[in-house]
Amino acid sequence: MSPLQVADKTGMKKSAISNLLKPLLAESLIVQVTAENDRRSKVLSLSEKGTTYIQKTATRQNALESEWFGTLTDIEQDLLESLLRKLLDSNRASKVRKNRSN
Repeated sequence: MSPLQVADKTGMKKSAISNLLKPLLAESLIVQVTAENDRRSKVLSLSEKGTTYIQKTATRQNALESEWFGTLTDIEQDLLESLLRKLLDSNRASKVRKNRSN
């Protein structure tokens, strides 16, 4: 995936993506190579180190979410879910989701 595709799918500006990629590249969490069909374009991919990092982070995040939700009653959990869905259904979020599916 190119940096431009990442920007499109996340709804962010290409310059913001470029700034976010720098530390990921420096930490070897992602790899950037020249595209075969267009020497001016770059292709990004997750490195093995990046894959391991994502897996560990997802496990920690899931545990945190379980802990946070555990403090809420069933009614509070339903209300929070409803409010979060409302935010996700906003125009900006809809645009980002549409770009992600392309």
